[in-house]
Amino acid sequence: MLTISERKFETFIVNHLNLIKPNIVIIHKQKYLDKNHKIDLICENKDGNYFLIELKVYPHLESFRQISQYLKLAEQKFPGITGIIASIIPPKITLIEECKNNTSIEMF
Repeated sequence: MLTISERKFETFIVNHLNLIKPNIVIIHKQKYLDKNHKIDLICENKDGNYFLIELKVYPHLESFRQISQYLKLAEQKFPGITGIIASIIPPKITLIEECKNNTSIEMF
C-alpha cells in the first residue's frame, strides 16, 4: 500500500502545478472559506479563470461532496470557479461518474 501524506503530495503539486493545468498560479494556499472549511489551493490562469484544487491521497465519493460544498462557498469571492480533485490513487468508478456528470468538477 502506498504511504504518502497529503502534505507531501501538496508540496509535489505546488512544485509541479503545470501537471494539473498549464499556466496557472497559486493565489491562495490552505485558505479558510469560512471558520469550518479550509481548501488546499486556489489558482488562477492568465484569462482570470479560477480553480479550486482539493488534494486527496485516497479519493472517495465524499471528496466530491466536499469540493461541491467548497465551490458553493468560493463562488462568491471567485466567480466561475471550477474544482479539481487531484489524487495519487485512482478514484473509484462512482467518483469518476459523479465528476463526469458535473461540468464544474474535474479529476486529475
